[in-house]
Amino acid sequence: MPISIPSYEYTQVGAGEVYTPLCTAEGNGVGSGGAQLPAGIETAFLIRSFDRWGNRRTKGGVVFDTILRSVTKRLTRALTDLELLQISAGILDAEQFYTYQQDGRYFVRPSIAQDKNDGTYEVIYTPMVAAFYFVEINRGGTLIKDAPFVVEVKPDVTNATASLVFCKSVNNCGLESAQAGIRSV
Repeated sequence: MPISIPSYEYTQVGAGEVYTPLCTAEGNGVGSGGAQLPAGIETAFLIRSFDRWGNRRTKGGVVFDTILRSVTKRLTRALTDLELLQISAGILDAEQFYTYQQDGRYFVRPSIAQDKNDGTYEVIYTPMVAAFYFVEINRGGTLIKDAPFVVEVKPDVTNATASLVFCKSVNNCGLESAQAGIRSV
């Protein structure tokens, strides 16, 4: 039998405390939509926080930590001719045959996640070296859902003013005078 309380309208229930394993990230900075990141160009992603019941949080006040660590991409095994054919036809996804292993060559430490005070946090970073990276997003050492993410940073367009030229030989380098677009001998 329902209980009736005179002049009682309703109870509003909000999200509980943050539950890191259900928090998500989206945007180019975590490779959403297969985004390829050019080296030297700023990118970003958004972290969305949830409670343990999957309710989206609408308040801020949480700190997330992010680091990018370079990884080496390796085939798990040699592919058969049939698998290669199926990959080229779009029937199989080639990514399922790869594994990623941290190699410790490069690290990127993004800015502190900016609290938007609505349950979301924006992270901005600029990868400078072309490589594959794990994007690790955690809170108190616990990774968020689907982390680490894998992103590929590609070399950006060559900038002559930011380029260096090295000669193998100090003598007769061939760089005393050269014209752009013409091979120096």
